[in-house]
Amino acid sequence: MKFKILFLILFLSAFFSIVYADTDFAINGKVIDAQTKETLPGAVISIPQIKVTATTDVNGRFSISNLPKKGKFLLQVAYIGYKTLTQTVDFAEVAPLEFALQPSVIEGREVVIVGTAVSSNNKQNSTSVSTLTHEQLTAPSTNLIDAIAKQVPGVSQITTGPSISKPVIRGLGYNRVVTLDDGVKQQGQQWGDEHGIEIDQYSPERAEVLRGAASLLYGSDALGGVINLLEPLPAPVGQIKGEVLSNYSTNNGLSGSSVMLTGNENGLVWRARGSYLNAYSFKTPVGYF
Repeated sequence: MKFKILFLILFLSAFFSIVYADTDFAINGKVIDAQTKETLPGAVISIPQIKVTATTDVNGRFSISNLPKKGKFLLQVAYIGYKTLTQTVDFAEVAPLEFALQPSVIEGREVVIVGTAVSSNNKQNSTSVSTLTHEQLTAPSTNLIDAIAKQVPGVSQITTGPSISKPVIRGLGYNRVVTLDDGVKQQGQQWGDEHGIEIDQYSPERAEVLRGAASLLYGSDALGGVINLLEPLPAPVGQIKGEVLSNYSTNNGLSGSSVMLTGNENGLVWRARGSYLNAYSFKTPVGYF
């Protein structure tokens, strides 16, 4: 028994040493204005594939640690008043990076698509994909699927009430459409008319809607398409962020509120969210039920 315990301890120690060695890597660089060459403090650098973010300091410099030593990843650099930049970086050959952003009155955002075989931006991706931001997902609507159906061509819904909706993509629904919540399949809505999406409407940061057959990536039940809901990227190291959301619908008196707090303490990422929805009772000529 003692030998088994000792062997297990040695195995776990070796495993964590290998994992730490493979991720003990950092990249650094700076973000500048392409025209004036001035540095841009407060720019956001993110790697959506591995869910890592960082912001530039007062000198426009950034550093991202605990990264894999090898692999090609798509970096996204965003700054208010500038065009969002996406660039593929090979960690095996990386040197100090310099991103030059072009000023723009209209912020042309290139969204990184992660729900496909190879991550790319929305201009280079061959798959028919639509993306919705957090603001679009929380626009006036009865639920999450209702918000998507109102804004994405080819997507409709089967609904039996304000809070129950099933996605339909190009005429296919139920067990022919896959819904993912941060990579986890949500299959409750595939069966029965009274089962809707079991996901907090306020939680996703972004939604990717793949229209068309995607069975090779997501299994045989993705004949119609995929709705990929993505959680917010972690906060930069040493930062704590939060948000408070509230909305009200006059039609049925539906009010909703949500509070979120997230932080990153030296790689330990935590997030907490609480949401509440309430609507009027069913109204009849003799009163409310």
